[in-house]
Amino acid sequence: MFAKKSAMATIIGLSLSACTNTYDDAKKALPTGGAYQQMLFTELMVLADSERRQEDWIDAKYYGAKALMIASGEPVQPIELSQRDIGEPFLGELTVARPPLTSALANGAATANPKAAARAFAGFECWAEQSEEGFQADDINRCKVMYETAMAELAGPTGRLVLSPDDPWTVYFPTDGDSVDFDGQKIVGAVADAANAAPEAVVVVIGHTDTVGSEGYNLDLSKRRAQSVVEILNLLGISTDRMTVGAVGQSELPVSTADGVPEQENRVVKMRVIQ
Repeated sequence: MFAKKSAMATIIGLSLSACTNTYDDAKKALPTGGAYQQMLFTELMVLADSERRQEDWIDAKYYGAKALMIASGEPVQPIELSQRDIGEPFLGELTVARPPLTSALANGAATANPKAAARAFAGFECWAEQSEEGFQADDINRCKVMYETAMAELAGPTGRLVLSPDDPWTVYFPTDGDSVDFDGQKIVGAVADAANAAPEAVVVVIGHTDTVGSEGYNLDLSKRRAQSVVEILNLLGISTDRMTVGAVGQSELPVSTADGVPEQENRVVKMRVIQ
């Protein structure tokens, strides 16, 4: 695995020895270009910081080097899967997922929805990296959901219909809670109504937490919240095979806060209906 990762430095025209300070250099850099380039720079640096905290310096430098390319005004593309040592079944899923992303980017997605385009790009990179490691199922799923959710947001310009309000349907939870209250049940009912009216539609369900508690605990809590919503959707006639379900814990905060801050807007499950 690590030999293959080391070879990835050639993707960006750098030897690994020349990559020694790419993470530190990227932390000091300022992105150039439009909204997409600036958002993609930020997303890649979030990934770089995550890998640094885990002491995976190879990938921290990889993401930093790619962010530096953006800061320098150079074009970047999603990673070619041959440049990572990815086994099945992950390789098959990623092989199917890459063409829609590159097609969307080639057809103006970065201009039409720069935030979603940047998150789809970063989600794919993260998904590929975690799949190469192959043993952290939660992290693989988190990155995959990030990609899928962002691609669902990009689906409008490609002809798919988003049967949702401008913002996702949102169910709120109390601190440390995972039960859906009466108001939340009404919101899940509206989602089920939209999905039942469009039999080919897919329901995207993503669980979140605020930053109170440990990352591991919050990831599990976000799973329980998402599962509570899924169970209600099931009761309302939406089968699980019509859902894309994810849980991201505190890693994707709807409202940015410091660690340990209780925030109602982050204790949520968000839902979209996509056809």
